Amino acid sequence: MTVSATDNKPALIRISRAGKFYGAHKVIDGMNLDIFPSEKVALIGPSGSGKSTLLRLLMTLEKLDEGEIEIDGVSMWTESMAGRKVPAGPAHLKAIRSHIGMVFQSFNLFPHMTALKNITLAPVTVLGMGKEEARQRAVELLGEVGLGHKQNAYPGQLSGGEKQRVAIARALALRPRILLFDEITSALDPETVGEVLEVLRRLAQRQDITMLLVTHQMHFAREVADRVVFMEHGKIIEDAAPGQIFGSPKQERTREFLKSVLQY
Repeated sequence: MTVSATDNKPALIRISRAGKFYGAHKVIDGMNLDIFPSEKVALIGPSGSGKSTLLRLLMTLEKLDEGEIEIDGVSMWTESMAGRKVPAGPAHLKAIRSHIGMVFQSFNLFPHMTALKNITLAPVTVLGMGKEEARQRAVELLGEVGLGHKQNAYPGQLSGGEKQRVAIARALALRPRILLFDEITSALDPETVGEVLEVLRRLAQRQDITMLLVTHQMHFAREVADRVVFMEHGKIIEDAAPGQIFGSPKQERTREFLKSVLQY
């Protein structure tokens, strides 16, 4: 089931009958999901439910085995050539990926580069941005995530929360329309989780970015998400506004899951 308060707008992300296998195991099973411009959608569910795989499919880090994914009406995995559909080539995938940024649980910063250089690298190499413009953009973004004083620090000199904030700034440097967050607080010390969630709260107020967040932070999901999608075994079990999901979920399996994680 898919719901949205913006049904009058075309979907920015359209996932149709999507399937993904790892060997004989189907990790995404016939999924249909529309995400609309500027929506903030939280993906919740038990480990192994396919949440992270879904983000990796959207980032083209994994290839879809069945179905279709469209970004702003353009097929991700096929393109037209001489009047017929063919598998998407590298240039097509790069163009699709240019709209999307992803922040990982494990930071993925280059250890031999300063925070500033970690952020400037992709705009220069991917967008062809001038080095000075990229540097100015990186300085601004570090300020936005509260790390203006850490420009010249290397990842090894940063706390986990600081590394994750640099990773968020790096994703923003490419000016994506869509941002994907894959359990980005799960590897952090409890004392540093709050500083990262505060950055996400500010991002959630922006109307120029669509966000999908895989998270185990249920209270945070309730606070910032427009919709919450509960997944299990590669399927969407329930998709609704946070008030319904956390207040009166319709599906028994949703109720069981929330009872176990919220202990009520």
